[in-house]
Amino acid sequence: MKLKLEERRNSNEHEEKFDDSDLSDSDFGSQPSLIGGLIAADVVKSNSSATCSGGQASVTGSAEIVGLVAAGQSVLVSTPNLAISLPGGISLIVNEQTSSSGGNTGSMTVNALHVKGPSIDIVVASAQSGITCS
Repeated sequence: MKLKLEERRNSNEHEEKFDDSDLSDSDFGSQPSLIGGLIAADVVKSNSSATCSGGQASVTGSAEIVGLVAAGQSVLVSTPNLAISLPGGISLIVNEQTSSSGGNTGSMTVNALHVKGPSIDIVVASAQSGITCS
């Protein structure tokens, strides 16, 4: 059995929908620590947006992660979808971004931190936006 846990303790989420845009952001608050301190950070936030322009959809997203430490090592977050292998068969995906857009529809999900492993699936600070343009 796989446990799916979406970390929302002390998180702040905000979403705005308009006719031509969908904006979402999420922040975990201060100093989240996961799996007994194996992963820790000072700040964890994500945001995503989906907009329409001239009937075409476009999506963007990003994560802000400050002071990330994994297995005792400082991690510099520079690109989306940074995968880090940790002890115990655990993997950490930093600034995980998945998107789809084509024509008049688009969606974007940004998970600031995504921890996977045996019986573990933890997402911290997730933002999701989607839009269909008319």
